[in-house]
Amino acid sequence: MVNTNLNRLSKPIYNSEFDACIEGDLNKVDIEFSRKRLIEEIADTVGEPFFPINAIKNSVKHDSSVFVLENESKTIAHIKSSLMITEHHNILEGQADGISFIICQYVSSCDFIYFPQYNFCSIKAHSDLKIASHNLKLYFKMLEKLKLQNSVSDYRSQLKGLIFSHHRPYHFFYDTAPIAEYLYTTDMLGKFPHYQVTSGSFLDIAALYQLSCKTIVTDFRTMNNPVDFGKNVLFKVGIVYAHFKEDYQNLFRDFDSRIVSNIYNVIDDYSIVNTIKELKNDDGFLLWFGISTDKRRLANQEELAVRLIKKLSKYYKVSVIVDGWTGITRQSFNNINKTDRDSLNLQADNEVFQRIKNSFSSVNFISLIGETSATKIAVSTLVDFHISSGATGSIWPARFGKKEGIFHNSQAFYKIQKNHIRDRGIDYPNSMVQDVVEKVKRVDYVSYNINENEFIEFIVNNYPNIFDNHFDYLRFNIERTRNLEVINLNKGEFSSLNNDPQFIIDIEKTETALNDSEYTLNLIGYLKLKDSGNHKCNIYLDYGEGFNAGQMVQAIMDSNSEFFEIDIKLEKPLKQLRFDPTSVKTNFVFKGLFYKIVNINNKD
Repeated sequence: MVNTNLNRLSKPIYNSEFDACIEGDLNKVDIEFSRKRLIEEIADTVGEPFFPINAIKNSVKHDSSVFVLENESKTIAHIKSSLMITEHHNILEGQADGISFIICQYVSSCDFIYFPQYNFCSIKAHSDLKIASHNLKLYFKMLEKLKLQNSVSDYRSQLKGLIFSHHRPYHFFYDTAPIAEYLYTTDMLGKFPHYQVTSGSFLDIAALYQLSCKTIVTDFRTMNNPVDFGKNVLFKVGIVYAHFKEDYQNLFRDFDSRIVSNIYNVIDDYSIVNTIKELKNDDGFLLWFGISTDKRRLANQEELAVRLIKKLSKYYKVSVIVDGWTGITRQSFNNINKTDRDSLNLQADNEVFQRIKNSFSSVNFISLIGETSATKIAVSTLVDFHISSGATGSIWPARFGKKEGIFHNSQAFYKIQKNHIRDRGIDYPNSMVQDVVEKVKRVDYVSYNINENEFIEFIVNNYPNIFDNHFDYLRFNIERTRNLEVINLNKGEFSSLNNDPQFIIDIEKTETALNDSEYTLNLIGYLKLKDSGNHKCNIYLDYGEGFNAGQMVQAIMDSNSEFFEIDIKLEKPLKQLRFDPTSVKTNFVFKGLFYKIVNINNKD
C-alpha cells in the first residue's frame, strides 16, 4: 500500500471509537459510479461462499496469486501480500483495476474487505466495523513494527501455501476443514503446501487425503517472513457453514464420510482407541459424557453424570468416556506454552473428571480430555450413547459418530444448536433448563442447570430401549403426525382425535442406512394404551407409490404389554414409513419406534 495512504488511515484507525472511523455504507461514500460498481463487484466476489476455490484455482491457472471477479469482463484481482497479525487472522492486500483492497481472513477466507482509498469496509462473516477497525489497527502497527511496505507494482506475487488452521475445533471442522473436500475433488488440494498455526492444528489435512504436499506447523510469527512479503502469499482457507443450503450439506457429508473412513490414517496414538475396543467387545455399555468448564457450562454436570451412571449401572457393566477440551495434533503439542489458556482448561476439565470418577469404584472411566480430534472421532464411532452440549461438544459423537444421545444447552444459546450437523439424537427441552444469572461477555458463555431427576426421566421416556437391553437399536425420527393431539411430548403422551392417528417417518430423508434394496428390519415400538385388551398396530410401507393397504404389516400387542417387536422383510428401498398405533379414539403413551437391520440380502 502506498505509504501516504497508510499514514492517512492510521490516524482514524487509532481512534478509540474504532467503529465510528470506517464507513460501512457505500452509498455514503463520495465516489464515481464506475468505481463504485467495481468496489461492489470485488466485495461480492470475495463474499461468495466458494471464494477460496476461485482464488486457488485462478492462482494455479495464472501462475500468480489472483482471483477473478464475478463480472462480465472477468477482471483479475491481484493479491500482492499476506501477513498474519495474530495466531488466526491473516491479512491480504491487493488491487483490481486501480482499486486497492485489504482482506481479513479469520473464520472464512474473507471476514471483511476494506477499501483504503475510500475508507469503506464491507462485512462478510464473523465481524463488524468495530472488529474490522481493531484488526486493521493491528495490521498497520505490524507493518510499521516489521518495517514492511507493500508497494504498488507490477510484481506478480506467487501463492506460496494454504493455511488450514483455526484455534477453535468448532470453527476448524465447520468453517475450515470441509472446503478441503471440494479442493480435493477439483485436484487443487495438493497443489500447495499446507500451513497450520501450532495452536490451531487439529487435523493434518494432507495426511487425511494421503497427499504428498507438506504440512508445516509453526508459530504465526514464523509465517511472516519479511523476505516473502510482497512476493509470496499465504491464503487462509475457510467458508461459513450454511446449514440450510443443500450444496453445503452434501459437501460436509462427503467430508465427514471421508474423515470417518480414513481416521486411522491420522491417529497419532492408538492406545485409547484399542482400550475402548476391548471394552466394546466385553458386551458392556459405553456412555460418552461431555463436560465443559469454559463456555456454556452445565453447572451441575458432575451431579447429573453421577446420577445417570448409577442408573445405567443397574442394567449394564458401564464404561464412561468423558470428553472435554480438545487437544492439537501430537506433533504440535510440545510447542504449546503450558501456561496458556489450553493448559488452564485442561486442568479444570481434569479436576471435574477426577471428581466424577472418584464417585465410583467399579466403573471404567476413560478420559478424552486433551486428546486429539482424530482420537475423539475414532472413539465416537464405538460408543453406544452420548450426553453432549448441543454446540461444540456434539461434533464428535453426533456429527462424526452418528450416535443416539441427548443434546443440552442454555436457553440463551438453545436455538443455535439447531444449525449443527447431527443425524441422530434429540434435544433436551429448553423449557426444562434454568440459565444461571451471571455477567458474561457473550450469550454463548451463559451457564445453566438441569434437574437431574427430570433429565433421567426424559431419557427413560425417549430412549426406553436403553433400559431393556436394546441399546444397539436406532430411534426413528418422527417427521410429522396426523389426527393426534400432544398432551405431554416429553413423556410421550398423546390423544387420538379419531380412529386413524398416524406417525409418519421420512425414511429417504432421515434414515439413509435403510436405502439398501433388500434387508430385514427388526422393529420395536413402545406403546401403552389407556384401554385394556389385545389390539393391533398397523405399519404402512411406502416404496414410492404412497401408503396403501397392500403394503401394510400388523403388530399384535397383548393387553399387559407396553411394547411390540416385529421383523419386516423389505425387498426394495423404502421411502416412508407410517405407524398407526390404534384404530380407536383414545389416550395413549408412545415412546418411539426403534430399529435394527438384522439381515441384508439374505445374509446374516
